[in-house]
Amino acid sequence: MKKGAIRGSHHGHWLDRQQRWVLVPPGRQRQSLKSLPLKSLQLPVNVIDSLAEVGVDSIGQLLRLPRVSLQERFGSIVPMQVSRFLGDVSDPITPLQGSEFLAASHSFEMPVLGRDMESTYFRTLIEKLVRRCLRPLVNANRGVSSLQVRLDANEGHGPTVIEVGLYKPTVQVEHLVDLVMLRLERTRLPREIVDVSMEVMSAGTLPYRQQTLFHGPTQSDPSRFEVLLNRLVSRLGSGAVVEPRLLADIQPEAAWVAAPVVGVIGLSKSRRSAQLLGSSKARFSKPVVGPSRPIFLLPSPRLLDVPSLSADGLPARFRWEGQFHVVTRSRGPERIETAWWRGPTVRRDYYIFETDRGGRFWMFRGLRKQSWFLHGTYG
Repeated sequence: MKKGAIRGSHHGHWLDRQQRWVLVPPGRQRQSLKSLPLKSLQLPVNVIDSLAEVGVDSIGQLLRLPRVSLQERFGSIVPMQVSRFLGDVSDPITPLQGSEFLAASHSFEMPVLGRDMESTYFRTLIEKLVRRCLRPLVNANRGVSSLQVRLDANEGHGPTVIEVGLYKPTVQVEHLVDLVMLRLERTRLPREIVDVSMEVMSAGTLPYRQQTLFHGPTQSDPSRFEVLLNRLVSRLGSGAVVEPRLLADIQPEAAWVAAPVVGVIGLSKSRRSAQLLGSSKARFSKPVVGPSRPIFLLPSPRLLDVPSLSADGLPARFRWEGQFHVVTRSRGPERIETAWWRGPTVRRDYYIFETDRGGRFWMFRGLRKQSWFLHGTYG
């Protein structure tokens, strides 16, 4: 008998491997599916391993844990997959679109030298391939987010593949050609090339920009910024052009990460985030915001020389950058304590101190050694 299942969400397909015929009424997914293993949620392997270490092997055991704690530990991936599995949120399946009309190629009658790829002839060839790939996208009001160029060499040599990612979708032919040529300049090319092919790896809806009546001299053009980012990424590589991203981490120095501006080539923004969620350093979710955070955060806390304390145990005077500061006002404490799964526990009491020199400092006392550290300033 053919296995099958009737369920309220497509994640219930794991039931097909458990029983022959199962009918799950709407709203009863929790009771019917709780015995399934964690891999049914399609979670990253490292998340499943971490949960298994604390004895969580089934969906039922996972559902007994508070979602807030799961959010703090793993980011948004676990609560989101649980909600999708139970049918609490919509989980549409986006069909894969055929990309045969988003590719173009050119074969040479005779092998050409790789060192000639920077010539005007090859630039014209790349432009023709770009235009052929863009034609169906323009008609659909979509633009290129990333593309791939493949250079095939003679027999016995593997192909050379270069990838170009963009900050935002575009249909500007000259800009795309410039980016490809920049990548070719920093790529070691084969001695002889027999075929050049191009494929659009991802595309997105073109952004609309509101036209203004007057353009002041100080008005910035967003497209120039995007062009600059794209050129920098093509010239230096995606790992060299980064931006800060906030993370859902209570520990201040671990609450951000430098992420590539363009991201992972060939994936949409949502899928790039999902791929990065598997790493503890890339859980992009709602940041943890305290009562008051400094404008400038030091890369790591700096130990302070505190020669005198007040009656309540707070610094009355401390030394920073060769100068003594007398505390005139304080506010706090704000306790920050990391969870047990982070390894060595971090326990701190943060205070805001104002000094006689007009400065405002974000300092904390380590609850283990009772030492004072500076972590940031307010200007």
